[in-house]
Parts: sequence; structure tokens; C-alpha cells
Amino acid sequence: MSNFKPSDTLNEFIAKRDVEGIKNALYIALNTDRSFSIDNFDNILNYAKERVPEFISADKGETFKPESEWTESYWTELAVSLRNEFTMEKVRQLKKMSAKLYPPRTSSYKNTEGSTESPKISPIAIAVGAVVVIGIIIAIAAGK
Repeated sequence: MSNFKPSDTLNEFIAKRDVEGIKNALYIALNTDRSFSIDNFDNILNYAKERVPEFISADKGETFKPESEWTESYWTELAVSLRNEFTMEKVRQLKKMSAKLYPPRTSSYKNTEGSTESPKISPIAIAVGAVVVIGIIIAIAAGK
């Protein structure tokens, strides 16, 4: 986390002890990098946890679906549930699922014709991220 520079928005959430804003920032980070390959989620999590630890709920011994039932839909369902109740057991489960469902991205890949291109970002991830960002902007504007 030595090179991590939090956004002004994240710092504002932390200064206001805005638990919902912190959870939304983490949700956006999850959807931006589902493979956890750029450490942004962990950096935000550690930064926020050091300053506003109350956004994390106690683990409840939740039972998760077996690996044979892990799907993108289930991953999304679990990620969305973090916004209501953020627990470290859910984070650990999402990371396990991500290792299987979203292997780390490389900077480029070869397509079927053999040329190298940048990997494509899922339109669903872009849409979800946009909706969350708009919601955060509206919440911030309503609070002023």
C-alpha cells in the first residue's frame, strides 16, 4: 500500500465516516478488477479499515455455495450483498471465486487471428460501475 493514493472522494467518505460511501467505493473497485490483479480493492480496504473500521460487520459463519455452483451471477450477488453487510468472510469467498471465474488479466492476449490486443472489459461491469458512480454522485449532491 506504500504507493497507494486514495481518491479525494474516498478521503471525503472517510472524513465523514460515511460507511455507505466506503462500501460503494469498495464495490466499484471489485467490479473494476474482479481478478484482484491490481490490488486496488485491497488498498482501499486496508486504507478504510485503518480509519473507519466500523464499516466492517462481524463474520457470521455464513455458508456459501460449493465451487461447482460458482457462477458470474452468484459472484455478483455476493458482491452486491457486501453493500448491505460488509464482512471479511464474504471478501475471502469472493477472492476464492475470482481465482476460478476471473483469472488475472495479462496486459495483452493473442486473439484467434494471432494478433495482440488489449483485453476487453465486460459491458456489464461498465454498466454496473456507471450506475454505482451515478448513485454516489447523487448521494453526495443530496448531502450538500
